[in-house]
Amino acid sequence: MLIEARDRNEYQSGEVVYYLDHDIPIESATKFLNEIERRAKPGEITILQQIKGTPVKFEDKWIKDGWRLFCYDDYKTSFKYNLDIRFERLVDGHFRKWFIFMNSKSLRLYFRDSYQNNPKCNWGDFIKNESTENLQHELGQVLLEAAEYIVPFFHSTKIIAATNKAEYKLLEDLLESDTELELAANTFYKYCGLPLWICNFKDEKDLEEGTVFS
Repeated sequence: MLIEARDRNEYQSGEVVYYLDHDIPIESATKFLNEIERRAKPGEITILQQIKGTPVKFEDKWIKDGWRLFCYDDYKTSFKYNLDIRFERLVDGHFRKWFIFMNSKSLRLYFRDSYQNNPKCNWGDFIKNESTENLQHELGQVLLEAAEYIVPFFHSTKIIAATNKAEYKLLEDLLESDTELELAANTFYKYCGLPLWICNFKDEKDLEEGTVFS
């Protein structure tokens, strides 16, 4: 594919995004919810449904700690429609500054505008300056959030940092088409040859202790 000179390296201006793997089985809406409730403590799962054509949202119960599943329709329709569900984490009555969308084989971590540790750089800065102290600190805070809340619940073993602009759209498309994280990364690198930031870990302790940077 020929790329106009002005479009070369366009990906460098993209935002930094994070993808993780998970092992939650996607078989049916009932089994999916049963598995999520099994992994949480009793009473730590609530579902908020944005029913189309109604002015109000319905939440099955209020919780102080745990996971809220924000559905963009009723729960079963949202599950059937490509997992159109947003995972939000509550701790002591307050939402964390991020949320998660799920594909059948991967997660994407989104940051709210108010997230204080969201790296203040684009993807070009990230891949050039990943070893700088300031970016290491910000990246470390992201990984600590993953270690404390995401890894134990979703059993993630890998995080990939990338962007979703220009050529990197291929990586996002592969993940949205239910490709496993590692296979998607390998396929992207094979065809595009552009950098990805990848860290593997056995459990959350690897992230908490910062060993992913070695």
